[in-house]
Amino acid sequence: MIERRDHDRLPALDGLRGIAALAVVFLHLTMQSVPHSAPAIAVKELFAVGYTGVDLFFVLSGFLITGILVAAKGSTNYFRVFYGRRMLRILPLYYAALIFLFGVPMLVTLPLRFQVPFRDQLWFWFYLQNYHWRGIFAGWTGHLWSLAIEEQFYLVWPLVILLTSRKRAIAVCIGLIALSVGYRAYAVYFDQSLDIYYPTQARLDGLAIGSAIALLVAEREWLARLRRHAGSLMIAATIVFVVSRTQFPVTGHALSPLGNLAVAVFYGCLLVFALCATSSTLARTLRSRFLRFYGRYSYALYVIHVPAMSGLGHLGIYPDRLSFGGSDLVGQLLYIAIVLPIVTLLAWLSWHLFEKHFLRLKRHFVYARPF
Repeated sequence: MIERRDHDRLPALDGLRGIAALAVVFLHLTMQSVPHSAPAIAVKELFAVGYTGVDLFFVLSGFLITGILVAAKGSTNYFRVFYGRRMLRILPLYYAALIFLFGVPMLVTLPLRFQVPFRDQLWFWFYLQNYHWRGIFAGWTGHLWSLAIEEQFYLVWPLVILLTSRKRAIAVCIGLIALSVGYRAYAVYFDQSLDIYYPTQARLDGLAIGSAIALLVAEREWLARLRRHAGSLMIAATIVFVVSRTQFPVTGHALSPLGNLAVAVFYGCLLVFALCATSSTLARTLRSRFLRFYGRYSYALYVIHVPAMSGLGHLGIYPDRLSFGGSDLVGQLLYIAIVLPIVTLLAWLSWHLFEKHFLRLKRHFVYARPF
């Protein structure tokens, strides 16, 4: 049996997953209305940066997957076990969701925005929907683009780790960061017809930074080094992000060349703090039952929350309809209070009634050393 450090089981990392999931969910919850009063506008603006929750997911994925692969390097069943365990974790819920999301609109009468033509569905079945972004804005499936990026990363990265040394793998990470920044810069300054939000080559920053951290902390002294500089890097990243937001406001799905890198660096530093946290306020926060609960069910929550919100909206549950006394803030808060427990319950049911039964099969996929 090959041993590895179970970073994915650290309570603090569950807390980070919870933050990422809730950031995205609250973004989408507050996007369901067009507020007019100052308080309601403030609430919407507060959660507007929730789109960066996806970048936190990317940083965590890069870190956890690279840590697993580095520890498994040299095992006799390296690829079979990695891909077997990834498929058991990701594919059952994803494909069950596609069957439901593409099938229901064909069986019942729903608005056209919920219906995805078969030619557009194919991109989802092969995890390529992030390259067909004009076809993904059906009310059920628009959020699944990020899963395609992660699956494409999982497909290629094991080979990179297997064939390169630790130092060369870090160099590859640096190259991937440069590729993403360069692609976004070219798109913004030379060819604005290029999309810089959905394509994989535009969103490798987080995955590469998370992977680089995993490669560095494989040597214990590096974690202390990273911890010493993490605070300064977070401040610098925040400044770059604020300036980028001023010069390149997020309109629709546009990001600045350096703004997205700043987000990834910020979350990379937060990851370092989480790895070092012991008795600090941050440690207690990340290990709280609330965040760990949402971290455990984060994958199901991410997959389910958008179609659930769309379905509830079709039934007449949306903020404007809940605005008692003409207060859009009341409608906004009531909508969150109603929908968040519903999507949480659906994620909990998904885990306990469906996902965990596939995860039990992971016992058949265990890394082994050569004899």
